[in-house]
Amino acid sequence: MMVGDFRQICTITKNELIKSVRGKKFLVSLLIVLLVFGLITLLGYATNDWNPKFTTANIISTYMSYIGVVTLLIVALMSSVALVSEFEERTALILFTRPVRRTSIFIGKIFSCLIIEALIILVYYAIVTAFSLYHVGEVSDKMLTSYVLCVLYAFAASGVAFVISAFFKKSSVCTIISLLVLILVVPVITGMLKGDTWFMLDTAGNSIITCVPEYVKAYNETVDMFTAVISNAADVLKGFASPEMQELAKSLNEVILSGGLSTLDPNVIAMIVTMDQFFLSIPVDNITDMADVLNMMVGSDMMKKIDNPNVLLEGSVLIIWGITGYLIAWCKFVRREF
Repeated sequence: MMVGDFRQICTITKNELIKSVRGKKFLVSLLIVLLVFGLITLLGYATNDWNPKFTTANIISTYMSYIGVVTLLIVALMSSVALVSEFEERTALILFTRPVRRTSIFIGKIFSCLIIEALIILVYYAIVTAFSLYHVGEVSDKMLTSYVLCVLYAFAASGVAFVISAFFKKSSVCTIISLLVLILVVPVITGMLKGDTWFMLDTAGNSIITCVPEYVKAYNETVDMFTAVISNAADVLKGFASPEMQELAKSLNEVILSGGLSTLDPNVIAMIVTMDQFFLSIPVDNITDMADVLNMMVGSDMMKKIDNPNVLLEGSVLIIWGITGYLIAWCKFVRREF
C-alpha cells in the first residue's frame, strides 16, 4: 500500500467517524445500550431478582446474556448502511470523481464502523463493570477477554452487513435484511445443523459470555437445578402409573365400596375417596409417555452444560467470517455502478 493510499484511508476514516458521530444512528445505538442496561436493572429490582444479595455471578449472567443481541443491533444500524448510503444519497458521484481509490474508501468505512461499534460496546461494558464494582467490589477478570471477543463478533457481523450493503439500493432495506440475517436466519441454520457448530457465526459469538467463568458456573448450576426437578417429576409420574399404585388404588376402592371407612370422619372419607378416584382415573399409558418425554428432555441439548470455550479458535472463526464478508463486499463495491 502506498503512502498516499494510507493517507486517503486515514482521511476517509476520520470523515466517516465525524459523520457517524453526528448522525442519528449513533445516538440510537447509544440509546439502545442505555435502554437495555436500564431495563435489566429496573426489572431486576422490581422482580427482586437481585436478592438475597448481589454477586459477580448473577450480575454477569444477567447483563452479559444480552450483549450478543445488543452487538447485532448496533452492527445492523451502523454497518448495514456504510456502502449503500454513498449510492442512495448520490455522494459517490462526487467522491468517485476525485483521485481517491474505491479500495481506500472501502477500508476507511470498515475502520470507522469498527471504531464506532467498539466504542458503543465499550460503553455497555463500562457501565456493567461500574455496576459490579459498586455492588460487589470486584469484577470478573475475563471481562477484557469478553470485550475483545465482542469486538471480533462485531467485526464478523459487520462483514455480513457490508455484503448486504454492497448489493442492495436502500438503506432501510439493508438494515432490515441485516437484522433478519444476523438475528434470525443464521441461528435457524445453526439450529438445523447437526453436530458441533463451532464454525457458525452465532456459535462463535456465544464465546463472548461463555469465556466468563462466573457465567458458566451460574448457567451450569441452573441446568443442574432444572435437571433435578424434571427427573423428580418423571419419577413421580412413573410412580403414579406403576402396577403397585394401581393395585393399591383398587384395594382401597374395594374398602370404600364395602363401607370399611364408615367409622372415620366424613371429611377424611371424602379426601380418601377423591384421592382413590384420581388414581383410578389416571391414563397409565399417557402418564408413562409424559415421564419418557421428561427423561428425553434431561438428555437433550437444551439441558446440556457448557464449558469455557477455546478463545483462540472462536476468535479465529469470527475473524474469518469478517474477512470473508469484507472480501465479498469489496468485490461488489469496486465494480458497482449507479
